Amino acid sequence: MLQSATNAWLTALEKQNVLVIGDIILDHYLQGAVERISPEAPVPVVNVVQESYRLGGAANVALNIKALGARPLLMSVTGTDKEAQQLIDLMGKASIETTYILPDKARSTTCKTRVMSGHQQLLRYDKESLQELSPSLEQQFVDILQTLFESKSIDALIFQDYNKGMLSASLIQKTITLAKKYNISTFADPKSINFFSYQQVDFFKPNLREIQAALANELRTNTNLLNLLQQATNSLFNHLSCQNIVITLGSQGMYWANAEGASNWQKGAVRKIADVCGAGDTVISVLAVGISMGLSIEDCLRMANIAGGQVCEQVGVVPLDKVRLMAEFDREM
Repeated sequence: MLQSATNAWLTALEKQNVLVIGDIILDHYLQGAVERISPEAPVPVVNVVQESYRLGGAANVALNIKALGARPLLMSVTGTDKEAQQLIDLMGKASIETTYILPDKARSTTCKTRVMSGHQQLLRYDKESLQELSPSLEQQFVDILQTLFESKSIDALIFQDYNKGMLSASLIQKTITLAKKYNISTFADPKSINFFSYQQVDFFKPNLREIQAALANELRTNTNLLNLLQQATNSLFNHLSCQNIVITLGSQGMYWANAEGASNWQKGAVRKIADVCGAGDTVISVLAVGISMGLSIEDCLRMANIAGGQVCEQVGVVPLDKVRLMAEFDREM
């Protein structure tokens, strides 16, 4: 399908506007080598030779959408610290619009620092504030959404939730209500706190571990994976009244079911996994862009499966490579 329509598909991509709402994260990497154990404590001493910063969380979703060729719009909150400025600078370099990112002097910008030796992560330490938005700041975002939906054509909306405080149950529901009013498809990548808050979302995309935690009292564990997935999707449809559920399964691919009873299990390819960070960001990006363009669910699942696997072959949080993605997708057809 894609081989014969690639040029038209890529041209159409440039007209897609995808709004991403959620927690943005500054990913900080300290790369070095371990040659000795500290005499002060039984811990490795890392000789840092390289320091780098990358876009993480919802900002990585926006970066993946940009890498596909579509136009991301990013809505989030930061602190007023140096990490916030580093995020804004990185987004500027990536040509990602920052108009809808609001500062909040009451919070710290989320920054995850990973200490690496080769491909091995030795330590991660986080700096962040986890409080929800103030009522006045939440209302600012609702007002921005109303104005944005009235003035600009939005093809898809992604909730990228990392439990960092940007998304509350009330903001999620107000946003879904507005999106439905303007016929905008909604996609949710949930986390534990607001797991059941995405009522009537169009696409709900948890991973298997998140589902097992959220539905621990509703699932029979002494069964095969397919039965477990069928149980999980049935329970989630009852909880959320959503239209589609996509469960990511790591090396075993991803499973989709819709409210009408259709399903599809895309198995994962054998890969050399270096780092799983950011794979979920990539999957939701590809799904939202593909579905909003009218691609079949089977093609979207296949493409998202490939893209998620490809980014896991690289160290750290990285966006997808569109050329490599298209090439592998074509080979599978």
